[in-house]
Amino acid sequence: PLVATDMGEVKEILNESESGAIVDETNALELAEVIIALAAAPDRRRSYAENASTASRAKYTWEVYKTDFINKYTELLEAPARLKSYAIPA
Repeated sequence: PLVATDMGEVKEILNESESGAIVDETNALELAEVIIALAAAPDRRRSYAENASTASRAKYTWEVYKTDFINKYTELLEAPARLKSYAIPA
């Protein structure tokens, strides 16, 4: 499980995957409380770990990145052909 501050993409990833806790980066007491709560909750830690593993295999593998890259590259290669169909006649 991950305890992260309420910033950027980490927050989005944790919220989507339910694999950790978000704390205010300026609140040390909240951070301590969340860590202590997780230390006392093995079922929650296990759930967070399982969710993180599932999310990482579904979204953050080289296979996923490769497929996404190829799709975007193909889209760019096909863009000029699509743009020609929108050409304004002279």
